[in-house]
Amino acid sequence: MSYTIKEFQENFADDDACLEYIFKAKFSDFVCKCGRSKFYRVKGRKAYVCSCGYQISPLTGTIFYKSSTSLTNWLVFS
Repeated sequence: MSYTIKEFQENFADDDACLEYIFKAKFSDFVCKCGRSKFYRVKGRKAYVCSCGYQISPLTGTIFYKSSTSLTNWLVFS
């Protein structure tokens, strides 16, 4: 089974969709220090926050961190 560029564009239409994918891949089982596991996107940043205020960035520790290349370009060529 092959994955076409059209399918990629449907699944990863923009950097927000790519960030959500990376977040779910890295933090699907993550539980905050307060005990909650629900995180919300921080508007205008590539980060997520728990209702207690604890923030995480899915790009920290990856090749994407501080890169000027868009996430869609990173993912399509990886």
